[in-house]
Amino acid sequence: LDIYEKEQGISWPWPRQLYSAVIDYLRRAGAKAVFFDLTFTEGSRYGVEDDENFAAAIARAGNVFLPLTLSQTDEFFEEAPAALLERFSLAPVSLPQKSFPEARSASLPVPALLEACRGAGNVLFRPDSDGIFRRLPLVYNFSGLSIPSIPLALANFLGREKDFRDIPLDGEGRLIIRYHGPAWTYPSYSLAAIINSWARLEEGLAPQVRPEEFAGKIVLIGASAPGLLDLRPTPLSPVYSGVEIQAVALN
Repeated sequence: LDIYEKEQGISWPWPRQLYSAVIDYLRRAGAKAVFFDLTFTEGSRYGVEDDENFAAAIARAGNVFLPLTLSQTDEFFEEAPAALLERFSLAPVSLPQKSFPEARSASLPVPALLEACRGAGNVLFRPDSDGIFRRLPLVYNFSGLSIPSIPLALANFLGREKDFRDIPLDGEGRLIIRYHGPAWTYPSYSLAAIINSWARLEEGLAPQVRPEEFAGKIVLIGASAPGLLDLRPTPLSPVYSGVEIQAVALN
């Protein structure tokens, strides 16, 4: 973040064409699925063309997932028509007989991005009473629709959904997250290094990160910088990025 601001004059939030480069790099690398755990609820401050460029890259890849923010409070005041979410909804017959949380409001990506993405899922969930994140709602009910969490949406896309009887859920239909290590248990890469690798490949040069690292992989992209406010306490680490919690749940 500092290098981009100081050396390139690009402050946060970045122009979305940088994410387009990441998508094109991962498509070339043969990634199975890509999830952006970043908020795109407002149009790009760099203009409509920036959003159109990003949407085109999402559509080209055909495997990009975006976040939905479903809340049990009325904290989001913009209209979120259920019709926009219908294609992401699960068939009730495929769900276990659990009482899933009811969402009262929703915040969605801008329409051009939502229309271009392959799938979407909820990312908002609460910690336990002691402030530790141990459980993640598998599904939220919203306006008569059953909206999956992002790990469930990705698992369904990959054809890896299991019999729900094998998944540990509490009485409210929340997944009990099986952490198996501290923060950074999963391989991680600087997004700037991926953007630089895309640029070098475009120039016929050796990339900073080899595309083979992502062949056949599920790639989750999110924030780990403290200033971007997506760090959470977990049973095995007091500082854990929200996107890695989604990775644990998916695993």
